Amino acid sequence: MLEPFPSSDLEALKALVDQNNFFVILCHTNPDGDAIGSSCGLAEYLRAKGKSATVIVPDAYPDFLNWVPGVQESVRADKYPEKAALMLKTADVIFVLDLNEPKRTESMEQLLLEARQPKVLVDHHLNPADFCTLTFSRPQASSASELVYRL
Repeated sequence: MLEPFPSSDLEALKALVDQNNFFVILCHTNPDGDAIGSSCGLAEYLRAKGKSATVIVPDAYPDFLNWVPGVQESVRADKYPEKAALMLKTADVIFVLDLNEPKRTESMEQLLLEARQPKVLVDHHLNPADFCTLTFSRPQASSASELVYRL
């Protein structure tokens, strides 16, 4: 059993989702199944709530993940850097999934760190850096996908 998240953090997350409309979801470079699955799953959840959500991947994901709903609509920052930068600048809230340090986004790191919007980290790796407004980190979890599901 994972330790529950503090109710104050959950209430703050609920308020961010309820009070905002455009969400960007960013994962690590060389995205794997957990990065893609958690990002696309969160995007679908937000869209089901009537929100706009865009997934940004820093670079290519493996072809075998093309079946994941929404993955083909993700924005590849290495191919479309201006579009990815604009999305980060205009988002109301930025979710950062499946990474513990901003450097794992490589080319997106500086833009991520400069972003003034609220940022929400959801991750299962050890030692998360302190760069987000809210951090939901549980290294005991199997994946970021599990944490997105629990949230």
